Amino acid sequence: MKKLLNSIYSVYVFGSYFFCLSLFLIAGILTAWLPTRSRFLFIYRFAHIVTNIWGFFTGVRLRREQVEKLDPQQTYVMVANHVNMLDIIMAGTLVIHPMYTLIKKEFFKVPVLGLVARMLTIPVDRSSPSSKKKSMDLMLQKLKAGFSVLVFPEGTRNRSGDTLMRFHDGAFSVAIASQLPILPIVLLNSRDLQPVNTFRAYPGTASLRFLDPIPTQGLQPKDLPALKQQVWDRMSQEITPLSQSV
Repeated sequence: MKKLLNSIYSVYVFGSYFFCLSLFLIAGILTAWLPTRSRFLFIYRFAHIVTNIWGFFTGVRLRREQVEKLDPQQTYVMVANHVNMLDIIMAGTLVIHPMYTLIKKEFFKVPVLGLVARMLTIPVDRSSPSSKKKSMDLMLQKLKAGFSVLVFPEGTRNRSGDTLMRFHDGAFSVAIASQLPILPIVLLNSRDLQPVNTFRAYPGTASLRFLDPIPTQGLQPKDLPALKQQVWDRMSQEITPLSQSV
């Protein structure tokens, strides 16, 4: 009986969020005349409000912590840990900032979500070196234009028992090339609300926590391994059993 009730609840949670995605798509279409920066800020603010309402009716509460670390006037290379499907919802509704998110191209094939993704994200095919290079070039273009980029440097969902998987170089290479600060973000407790490799959902609270920015001015490509380790260590310290108990 418990499994049946949870199945019904999970369908309700994900089904209702797809309805929210439809609202985001409509908002994007209606604001197409706005400058890109203003349009993005409107969509992210709208998504934040709608997702809070969705959370009230589903019991899936998403909250932001240490928002003061995010300077609205600064351009960042943002990096976040990746656990499950809920991470995309959290990043897209809790980081209210003009930004593009790097996501796998497969998301573009998902109904409704794919259309929203085309407005706000940069696709990448991690199995293709040419696609990865193209995505890196696009990220640099967006950064130069004053838009932040958000990358999940683990590259895929963390299915291991480790706090964090190893990071790929891409985000850190772009940060050094652009000489822009890295803004680490940790997503806490999302695994309990949406266990990885399942389509089940559970009520509760998950948090997105901003950490102190890490400067890259003066760094060169040879400094990439040390920078990557510094960010990994900083994020790993935050993602502990204690910090995930919200």
